[in-house]
Amino acid sequence: MGRQRDREDLVDVVIKLEKRIADLETAMRIGNTSIDTGELTVRGGDIVIQNDSGVEVLRIKQGFIPEIQFTPMGGDSNKLTISAWEFGTSGSSVLELASKTGIGQQDGGKVLLYSGNTYLSYQPLVGEEVLIALSSSEPESIWVRGTWLPGYAFDSHQALITDQIDVGSGWSGLIWGYSTVMSGTMVPIITIKNSVPVAWCITAQDNSGGTVSWAGTDPKTVNLWGFRLP
Repeated sequence: MGRQRDREDLVDVVIKLEKRIADLETAMRIGNTSIDTGELTVRGGDIVIQNDSGVEVLRIKQGFIPEIQFTPMGGDSNKLTISAWEFGTSGSSVLELASKTGIGQQDGGKVLLYSGNTYLSYQPLVGEEVLIALSSSEPESIWVRGTWLPGYAFDSHQALITDQIDVGSGWSGLIWGYSTVMSGTMVPIITIKNSVPVAWCITAQDNSGGTVSWAGTDPKTVNLWGFRLP
């Protein structure tokens, strides 16, 4: 013998119906939502934000390597990206901040952060990569890839100045300068290349440069590293 079910209250029916309609409208609108004068859309699983001119300025990409892409307004076509993935089989999570072309090629600055290493890099689309790696192989180690710009200080707080100076015959010394008066104390380290052994020493030094003198007047090559101390 069948049992008659209790009738649902009409108010409850209306409330459930309104909720279903609201959920359906939200699902339909999430693919194309207005944000003030811009627009938010969902395209192939990516969340895309455009400005009021219809130009994409932000994209959150789904997938195995999730990524956030920023497209600054102006003439630069590169995108600034934030992405994360797992490094090899080590299980170490990697966070990357980078400048890339529109098709995802590295072109500009890059920072890599993960448990084993930290990289600060500049990798142009054409040319060699320059980077500083912290603890790249051994604890408390620093690895630098690139070259030192010779003979110039960008400002008075530059940590290291390098140079290589050829001195012709007829001179018994060299006076060098740092291109600006340096802050703190400058400590020069000098080596001299000569065809035969020669006596030499640094005879003067201060925050603007110094003097190195040697015996004889043969041509020489002077190699200079100037470190800045507090």
